[in-house]
Amino acid sequence: MEKSELRILDANFNRAREGLRVCEDILRFFFEENVLTQRMKNLRHEIFEIIESCCGGKRLINYRDINSDTTKYANPDSEFSRDNIIDVFRSNLQRVQESLRVLEEVTKLNDISSSKNLKQIRFEVYGIEKGFYKIIDESFFSSNFNFGKFRLYPVLDLDFYNNNIENAVFDIISTGVKVLQLRGKKISDKDFFLIAKRLKEITSKEKVVLIINDRVDLSMAVDADGVHLGQKDLPASIVRKLIGKNKIIGISTHSLEQLKEANKLNVNYISVGPLFKTLTKSNLEPLGLDILDKIGPEINKPLIGIGGINSDNIERLYGKNLAGVSAISAIFSSGDIKFATKKLMDKVKHL
Repeated sequence: MEKSELRILDANFNRAREGLRVCEDILRFFFEENVLTQRMKNLRHEIFEIIESCCGGKRLINYRDINSDTTKYANPDSEFSRDNIIDVFRSNLQRVQESLRVLEEVTKLNDISSSKNLKQIRFEVYGIEKGFYKIIDESFFSSNFNFGKFRLYPVLDLDFYNNNIENAVFDIISTGVKVLQLRGKKISDKDFFLIAKRLKEITSKEKVVLIINDRVDLSMAVDADGVHLGQKDLPASIVRKLIGKNKIIGISTHSLEQLKEANKLNVNYISVGPLFKTLTKSNLEPLGLDILDKIGPEINKPLIGIGGINSDNIERLYGKNLAGVSAISAIFSSGDIKFATKKLMDKVKHL
């Protein structure tokens, strides 16, 4: 084989083994899944044996020329960004599949048998991918949800807005929003359930996280990605036992003392507010922004600012160490939900 062809084999041989090892360790240590882990391990060894037999895998390093590889550092920004452990697994498995296809094609030049074996392994990897998503609920990504990356957290309050709900949700999602909360204190359980079920169908398809406010039972009934608790709701420790480790739990706080207590709980994020006067929580006095300045480094959970936040005052929250902000009236009382959401999305980038 030509030197350039051997370099291609070397690069993709390494990529395939590295990607498989990442996936193998995620299955082994994070999910404690034994069957797929062993299959991954076996595939790594099979690939090594095929390449060793075909062209001397250990000798391929002799054809490696890193200095002349002009694109070795030419990676897109997305290569350095992962949302959660499932994203890491998905990215590396895709890397394995692509590398195996290259190995399969190039080995056709001098060893058809090896090419056929590599093709068989590639389809085995496809099977592992399918098996992975069967045993791991896609909503698992919720518990590792990076609120720092998705800064706008709209709350659809059915007591405040109940017109053309589906259209409103699609308008919001179209702006790039990745997390949505559904709330309704006065609506019947049945009606809430039907709306939540439909929104779950939409958000699952669009890869948007759906959080249900207060109602743990309804959150579980529609398999929402998590639940948001108030100070008078079930204790977070009980809710965690009910919904499991892979779901999001958020909790509202209305004082520095509550915030410090919430930080000790097994929750994924903490809301603090109301920061400004709000139409939806008229019984609560605004905390003002001083509370954000009093938050010390001991608070290590993502903080979501809530209460009266709109496009006119959001700039006052810049530099306040908030992971994101919630909005209700700023979006749903506007005449144009999509425009209002887009306006906020443009501004939350600077939090």
